[in-house]
Amino acid sequence: MTIPTGQLAIKDIAAVAGVSRAAVSNWRARHDDFPQPIPDSPQRRPLFDLQEVITWLKNKDLLPEGADKKQAMLALTAAANELRAAHFDAISATTLALYLLALRKQASSAKDDASWQRVCAAATTSDLIHVLEQTQAPAGLDAATTLPWDQIARKLSDESVVNLLAGINRADSLGDSTAAETIIDAFLGIGGRGDISAFGSSNSLSSKLLSAAAATTTAAGATVFDPACGIGGTLIDLNTHVGGLALAGVDLDPAPAAVAQLHAFLADANATFTSADSLAHDPYPDAAFNTVVSEPPLGMRIEQDVATKLVASSGLNIPTPRFSDEAFLIYASTHLTADGRGYILTTVGTGFRRTLAQFRQTLVAQGGLEAVIQLPAGLLSYSRVSTLLWVLREPQDTPETSVLIADATKATSVETDITQWLQDMRSGRETSIPTRRVELAELITLNGELTPNALLREELDSDEATASLRTSFTQLEKSIGHIQQLQASDIRSLTPPPAAAQRVTLQQLIDTGAVTTHRGHHRPHEDDTVRDDVEAFLAPIREKDGDPDTVMAPRTTRWLRNGDVLVPATANLPARVFTGDGHKWVAPTGLTVLEITDSDLDPTYLAACINASFNKPADLGTAHRHRNFTHIDIPTLDPEGQQQVLNTLAQLEHIREIADTITHQAKVTTDAFLNVVRYGETTN
Repeated sequence: MTIPTGQLAIKDIAAVAGVSRAAVSNWRARHDDFPQPIPDSPQRRPLFDLQEVITWLKNKDLLPEGADKKQAMLALTAAANELRAAHFDAISATTLALYLLALRKQASSAKDDASWQRVCAAATTSDLIHVLEQTQAPAGLDAATTLPWDQIARKLSDESVVNLLAGINRADSLGDSTAAETIIDAFLGIGGRGDISAFGSSNSLSSKLLSAAAATTTAAGATVFDPACGIGGTLIDLNTHVGGLALAGVDLDPAPAAVAQLHAFLADANATFTSADSLAHDPYPDAAFNTVVSEPPLGMRIEQDVATKLVASSGLNIPTPRFSDEAFLIYASTHLTADGRGYILTTVGTGFRRTLAQFRQTLVAQGGLEAVIQLPAGLLSYSRVSTLLWVLREPQDTPETSVLIADATKATSVETDITQWLQDMRSGRETSIPTRRVELAELITLNGELTPNALLREELDSDEATASLRTSFTQLEKSIGHIQQLQASDIRSLTPPPAAAQRVTLQQLIDTGAVTTHRGHHRPHEDDTVRDDVEAFLAPIREKDGDPDTVMAPRTTRWLRNGDVLVPATANLPARVFTGDGHKWVAPTGLTVLEITDSDLDPTYLAACINASFNKPADLGTAHRHRNFTHIDIPTLDPEGQQQVLNTLAQLEHIREIADTITHQAKVTTDAFLNVVRYGETTN
């Protein structure tokens, strides 16, 4: 068998060895025999030869238990890296890699090893093109329109062809389905969560949620349809959970539809994926399905004639929709069997837009809407907006004119908890999230608004409201007591400010050597690994709570030190003095580090002057205002005068903190007071 080769990044080596990237960097620093980066490898993102790395790990006994499967996955990842290094676009790279995997499976299924061996024997790009043209396309596809021929011919080198085929050939120990998911996640997802996949891989959160929800009402043998399927991740994941499904998917773009067809073939799913415009030219105008799932394009305006045709075909007497997710909601509601269910993700706007009020009321009146669940931000792979999950059903002869609603905006694991929520809601059991049933009469009273977060807002009982007000009054009294301790004499006793005899600019301090500058250049979420790197914390541009990002930095890096002044490039962000905590810290791009070399200059005084209003730059309209060191004035004071200023500023800061506390507590007390007005018991 051909020995697999290819290129591995630091993160790939860490994955196969089951260690962190920092550990791999330490190996490089401590072991002179660690493999060298391949020639012409980028210094900041080095690549290594697969076989050299595997051999070194074996010799050092650093391969963990079960590493054989990881090695096969690593070989496949290395093959994928060949396409990435050749600058294939993500969808074309995915298509070619899956196509080759499918050819190998096709040959194995037909017991025709000779056809796959002819593919493996390709030693040049011309050989590969020729053999692909002569070999029957897998999964019922047309090779002429499926493969990215132009990119293969222009971008794929002879050496990359050999390495690519070797990695594909090694994937037989993974299983076809696992190999397909490895390729898809390599190009269209990150960390198995599909965070940058605009097509919805099987491992993206939204696909996991939709498939888990649909599995609650989908049985083996059912027909399942996705009218905006992308690469078919939801359908294939649902088939993995349930099994024996007949899948149908449609996408406007033929490229992701081809990826979906290849994935289904490799996952042994009974599926048909085609390219069409489901809204403008419905490929299944008269078909009904047991289950419809969809994560349609969100918030896109649709053409008026398409919307008019859609409403006419639905038979509903409603205004025409304006946005894509609204349209797919209407479309899905007309393609369900008598006992079918539809699971559709939309923007929250579909729950309250007035143009959809009649549609929402009609759905409920006909018994066509079972549930609406509001989901948290961050579920989608391409947006942070919150979404709604609509659970549709075919209109009933004797309709249930109510709808279950649930608010999951504060939940953290919706893709795994959705199954239990739906089961509990349907059975009338208590759920772990706020839920209730909204009757049609209430919906009409609310002008058709159906937004769970608003409808499930918690109400206080009388005792809670009264207790909250009592606590608020007590806290406000304490805050007022603190400020009453400040006497007018305390303000009058503040040391008069010393007037500076002269001033210098920050640039002049730099030019004279009193201050040395260090430009931050590190970026979060990048593999900046070079030889002898260590892991360091990345100082944020603005001071904030939470865990900082970490980056890999050379040992020769100048780490941040106590007393360094951190100055953001953007003028509206304050400068601040760095205080170390024993760890290594570095500055990011967009932050300048000022190292004070003049012992007579206090860092805190310097930061205060930089932040002073007299150094506020001119208003440039919408343009970002950046600091210009030649325009930043620093009043010149001796160390005693600087300390005098800092003492007074500390006293004023204490007063400001007390005032802020009173302002906050007064707002809390106002809210508590009005809650008693709203929820308290009447006395008459």
